[in-house]
Amino acid sequence: MNNDLLKNLKDDFMKEKDENDIAERQLNSLLERKRLLENTRIVQDYLELCDQVDAMSDKVKDEKQIFLRTLFDYEHNGLVDETNDIFLYAGSYVTDLGYTVPVERDNPDAEFDNYINIESLEELDIPTEDREEFETAHKVIVLNDRDYNNCNLYDLHTKFMYDAMLNGQEKACQRVLKK
Repeated sequence: MNNDLLKNLKDDFMKEKDENDIAERQLNSLLERKRLLENTRIVQDYLELCDQVDAMSDKVKDEKQIFLRTLFDYEHNGLVDETNDIFLYAGSYVTDLGYTVPVERDNPDAEFDNYINIESLEELDIPTEDREEFETAHKVIVLNDRDYNNCNLYDLHTKFMYDAMLNGQEKACQRVLKK
């Protein structure tokens, strides 16, 4: 190895080592100060209080979290068995090689329409020739493409169920059908 390169290596090493030694002394000083403070009663009380606040914060949930958890339990246990017969039109499809392919609602090749009950989240595939009969017999929300893309079914479902719980099913139905 070139002597100049070796000297530069040693110089760079010593510079880094000196900076590290300074940082280590500063760290040791801070650790000593921390140890002294931790032994005072007021700091011990503060640290204990921080632990209690953290533990209690984990137990406190906002209203939406409580509602979603409760709703999930009801749905998971099959308790949402009757609905107000409101469906969201979720699209028209054709079957191609065993796959469903979305098409425009007015596409003459469409084979079936997909509808989702906004309360039970049950999905129904209705042949397009039965569309008018189905939509006459049920309340159906048909959104334009832009609104549908902005409408998350889960959000619609959650808002409807929350509204029904607080304001009654009739008002919740009226509000959701304004869509």
